[in-house]
Amino acid sequence: PSGVTDMSYTFDGCSNLVNVPVIPSGVTSLYYTFNGCTSLVNAPKLPSGVTDMRYTFRSCTSLVNVPDIPSGVTDMRYTFYGCTSLATAPKIPSGVTDMRYTFTACISLVTAPEIPSGVTSLYFTFSGCSNLVTALEIPSGVTDMDYTFLNCSSLVTTLEIPSGVTDMRSTFAGCSSLKKVTFLQTTPPSYN
Repeated sequence: PSGVTDMSYTFDGCSNLVNVPVIPSGVTSLYYTFNGCTSLVNAPKLPSGVTDMRYTFRSCTSLVNVPDIPSGVTDMRYTFYGCTSLATAPKIPSGVTDMRYTFTACISLVTAPEIPSGVTSLYFTFSGCSNLVTALEIPSGVTDMDYTFLNCSSLVTTLEIPSGVTDMRSTFAGCSSLKKVTFLQTTPPSYN
């Protein structure tokens, strides 16, 4: 119905779902909406008013095509977690601040999307993306990079780590193709 605003869990676990109906324009929450829809190949167009996309396409292992993410979305935790067929990431809206686990285990992903400047945590964001070759600039406000590129064995791009990063447990563990990482500093290091 056209008056629906919340579609949380609507198709959760519908593993045989292939075709999705048009999502009503007034929907703002897609929390867990298509979680576990393993037969879904093409995601539907998302209404412009959507703000909550946590877990929306989690474990959609056949998902190949995703639409533009609405500009009002700020939290993308687990949005594409385990989407093993997703080769191209959508553009991430500038207002997104939380990207923990967003693309974890997206083994077909080759290029990481641009990370918005307001993101502070990249906890497990690209972990297990074994075909990821290119990662773009890490925003200066990021402080948590624990496990960000864990087991990204194809990653070769030189990365610059912002000076404000405080957590880096296993950030590049298993990145066997990585050639160089640069740590940015706000003040020269002391060698005394």
